Amino acid sequence: MTDGAKRFTEPDPETMDAELRAFHDRLCEHRGWLPGPYRIWLEYPEFAQVMEQVSRFHRETSTLPKILKELAIITTVRYWRAQYAWTSHAKSARAAGVADEVVNAIRDRKPPRFGDESQAAVYAFCRENLEDHAVGAATFERAAAAVGRKGVIELIGLMSHYCAVAFTLNSYDVPPANGVAPELKD
Repeated sequence: MTDGAKRFTEPDPETMDAELRAFHDRLCEHRGWLPGPYRIWLEYPEFAQVMEQVSRFHRETSTLPKILKELAIITTVRYWRAQYAWTSHAKSARAAGVADEVVNAIRDRKPPRFGDESQAAVYAFCRENLEDHAVGAATFERAAAAVGRKGVIELIGLMSHYCAVAFTLNSYDVPPANGVAPELKD
């Protein structure tokens, strides 16, 4: 994937108009830094703002527990081999309570073993959606039993958002932050 060519220019707050600068500063204030995809999306401010609304929904309004959101995120970004997002969210998943063995199994494309049915159901739902491009009735019902029907809709939205994140990061060939070596081998 990496060809060494830089495909985007880092945003320079000093050259932004007041409205874009305020949006940039809000993104940095909330997170403490400008996340990878926003460094690209800021070239199209209206798109960046829509994506931030979706992201904010998943952070602040979603009914899904953080552990299940992070599990869905790492399953999604691992599928797409998004190195930057993987590095960031593997840490977040561990901090949210996803077991190291589960994170490592997902990283290595091995079946994880779960001690919790809700995690197993979310993983199965995400994996089946990504790999089969559909979800069977049993997997759907298992996920709905674990997170509710509203939670299933949230999972679909979260996965969709992180597919866009992964596509952006991969299209622009964004490596892991801070010079961290890529963890995803295939």
